[in-house]
Amino acid sequence: MNRIVSLLFFIFCISQSAIQAQIQITADDAPVVGDILVQSADTNVIQYTIGESGPNRVWDFRSLIASTSDTLRFIATADAPKNEFFPDASFVGQIDSIYTFAEANEDGLYFLGIVSDFFEVDTFFALRFDPRPRLLAYPTTSTTSYVDTSKFDVSEISDVFSDSIRITQEELNYVNVDAFGTLRMPSGDFEVLRQERMVISFDTIEVLTNGIWFPIEADVDTIFTYEWLAKEAKGAVLTINTDTDGTITDVDFISNIIPNIPAPAAAFDIEDREDGSFRFVDQSTNQPLNWVWDFGDGNTSTEQNPVHAYTTAGIFNVCLTASNSTGSNTACREVEVLLPPAAAFDIDTIGNGTFVFNDLSSNTPTVWAWDFGDGNTSDEQNPTHTFNIPGTFNICLSVVNDFGENSICQSLTVVLIPEASFEIVDNGNGNFQFNDLSTNNPDAWVWTFGDGNTSNTQSPSHTYSSTGSYEVCLTAANVAGSEQACQMITVVFAPVASFDIDTLDNGLYAFTDLSTNAPGNWAWDFGDGNTSTAQNPTHTFTMAGTFDICLTVTNSAGNNTTCQSLTVVLSPQAGFTATMGENGNYSFMDQSTNDPTSWAWDFGDGNTSTDQNPTHTFSTMGDFNVCLIVTNAAGSSNICQMISVILNDVDDPELEAALSVFPNPVSDVLQIQLQNQSTPGVFLQVIGLNGQTQVRQAIQGHTTLQVSKWAAGHYTAILYASTGAIIGRKQFVVSR
Repeated sequence: MNRIVSLLFFIFCISQSAIQAQIQITADDAPVVGDILVQSADTNVIQYTIGESGPNRVWDFRSLIASTSDTLRFIATADAPKNEFFPDASFVGQIDSIYTFAEANEDGLYFLGIVSDFFEVDTFFALRFDPRPRLLAYPTTSTTSYVDTSKFDVSEISDVFSDSIRITQEELNYVNVDAFGTLRMPSGDFEVLRQERMVISFDTIEVLTNGIWFPIEADVDTIFTYEWLAKEAKGAVLTINTDTDGTITDVDFISNIIPNIPAPAAAFDIEDREDGSFRFVDQSTNQPLNWVWDFGDGNTSTEQNPVHAYTTAGIFNVCLTASNSTGSNTACREVEVLLPPAAAFDIDTIGNGTFVFNDLSSNTPTVWAWDFGDGNTSDEQNPTHTFNIPGTFNICLSVVNDFGENSICQSLTVVLIPEASFEIVDNGNGNFQFNDLSTNNPDAWVWTFGDGNTSNTQSPSHTYSSTGSYEVCLTAANVAGSEQACQMITVVFAPVASFDIDTLDNGLYAFTDLSTNAPGNWAWDFGDGNTSTAQNPTHTFTMAGTFDICLTVTNSAGNNTTCQSLTVVLSPQAGFTATMGENGNYSFMDQSTNDPTSWAWDFGDGNTSTDQNPTHTFSTMGDFNVCLIVTNAAGSSNICQMISVILNDVDDPELEAALSVFPNPVSDVLQIQLQNQSTPGVFLQVIGLNGQTQVRQAIQGHTTLQVSKWAAGHYTAILYASTGAIIGRKQFVVSR
């Protein structure tokens, strides 16, 4: 990298020489676009010495030999790649594919950066300095000295470096003009300033860790560069690099200075050879070195005075770009090419015998004559014509302009779209013959018979499997297109009865007609005395049993009957009675209807049973919600009753003496009288023999009960103290 930087310093440093005088260099002495210098290197460095500093020195380097040479051209920034990265650049120095950008202002000459294909992958990369180095201070005299810094990041020029690696070089420049005098070179003598530059370089490789850049490698290098600056060379006419011990490492010098030539002013003359070809004569000024011709028809040339033949007539914009080392310039002129026409056409098919004829003739014909081969003609440029009959026709086009005429013919085969038509012959028993009557020579037939079947035969026969109305369609086709014709036919067979049965609800069934051959009437017999004429009826059976279900279907061709056996199962309706025995013992009798097949009893005290008619003894006194669930194949039903359980002995004289019940038996009004009418908080409960509570209320000495709506039977009146203990009990009978 130090070698590149030294070369760049050599390219851009500008000087003002003086003999025994204080001279200075300003921005007016900077290179200009168009300057050309030949840079050379002498590889035999051991034979040279730096020489002494001071005023009025003479340095003799006439023995320099150009071992290698490069041409340095100063060009406009707009002509260099990647110039958008250097908006402040004043000019660009170019050596082959290396472009160095510099800015010259009142403070000095600054090196902005370099653009090159660094990695030889045919892709230019830009390397920018920040801060940028100052190569020369303005004004510069024999006593000028300054110090500045510069830095560039190598990671910017290629994606081979990831976002986590950074390679940078920072430089510290100590610059001092330490001598002036005469420099003797192979190309002549120059009045020069000698500028000494000490460059300390810091090369660093860093990695990004936790958001912080950490150096993993760092090198420091120091070189000394001596530059003999001459105005004629637009920079350093001689540059020598040494290491820290004074050993010379590089010797570079300007071996030739080419005068500044302005960019060309492009111009040319045209000679018409009157056969469609032209000779183009370069008249450009300012010594162009390269010529690029664009003849306006897609062809180009790099000759100075080319001859070009056009193959088509027309007006063409001819442009010449002339260039030299300074720049380029373009001039354009129009040339009109006149040729006899060349007939050509193509044909577009519109459809069914109609065609569009497209003129493709070249060289600008003015007259067209078409012959369509069927006796018809046209003088239009792009006519449309319809052929009324099929066949093969010879189509010819003649074209004319002021320079001649030409003709061409093509063969055209006309195919018209068929007109589809057919007849139907009924052979009976569902079989039909279909005869194609289509015109215009179809070569493909597609029949659809309306029942999902098809045929590609020209005149097929087809047998239908079921009654119905069917739309029969024929599509007749050829290469020109297709047309369709349709007719309706009616096919009738005697029906075949069939049906399906779906259970909807408790005894409710849906009957779905599945009969074929389009019956028009339906007669259902449900086997329980009920009938229906609906196609898909529903029917509710009111009793369980097995029934023969029959369907008779009829149409104009006949009738048919089918039957199925249906076993009707109705869901049960739960019901039961409870009979109270002694001391908490109850008998339960199933009263459910519709033939349940299983029983599930819940006695309300945590006990259950699956018997149809169970008995159960309650171990504690109280009210229990007794429930029964009955089930069969059709469904289930449940019912619950509240049962009051008394555990004390019924025949207890002391409990019977605690109250009086009269009249007994009773039919309308019952009187209940307490023996001890002053007993507080007494509660009365009346229950039947089924354990269900009839009355539950507080009583104070005496109460009257209306029993006219009670069921006849035995009842028990029970007295409870405020503690819940039974203190009285007596049975009575309600009679009717």
